[in-house]
Amino acid sequence: KVSKPTPFSLNGRIESKQVSTLELPAGKVQEVRVQNGQSVHKGDVILTTWDSEKQESRDEIQQDLDKARRTQQSALSSLNAARQQLAGASSDDEGYRDLQNQVREAQSSYDDATSEVTADQTKLNSVSGRINNVLTAPYDGIVSVDDSKHDAPSITLYSSEKKAVASVSEYDYSKLSTGRKVEVRSLATGHVQESTVAFLSQ
Repeated sequence: KVSKPTPFSLNGRIESKQVSTLELPAGKVQEVRVQNGQSVHKGDVILTTWDSEKQESRDEIQQDLDKARRTQQSALSSLNAARQQLAGASSDDEGYRDLQNQVREAQSSYDDATSEVTADQTKLNSVSGRINNVLTAPYDGIVSVDDSKHDAPSITLYSSEKKAVASVSEYDYSKLSTGRKVEVRSLATGHVQESTVAFLSQ
């Protein structure tokens, strides 16, 4: 004979399954694109920031890059001139070996200048991508915006997915088990929804 679990009821509350205070990206907040209590979807932009320190770094790197490009252009001109001199000389000419050495040195200088340009360009690309930043919603939910500090609002995201939380007496604890089906009824609306026990605290 299979016995059915004895039905009983518990009082509890409905909470968001996830609650996160979102970490703001670096920089000064430029624009808050949501209002307090607004629903958002995963990936929606919540706010944008501008990082003045990264902007200053970008300006400095840009100056270094411009200088490196001028050095590269000068090295290329020297390399082309050395090549022309070598091309116009005969291998039997006195000083031919010196011309070969000049070409090798000019090539080396050009290669070094090109490497410097590449390195500065990589730095510039990296910093440029971190000047203007965005904070996006990591999941669907409702945002709470505390803008009491205008330059650094606190953003909390409450997930759309909910959970029911209830306290169980020692007497009723043995009647529950993880995975057991339960009915959750709203006292305000009378709406009933079936669910399962996901977690029992020891």
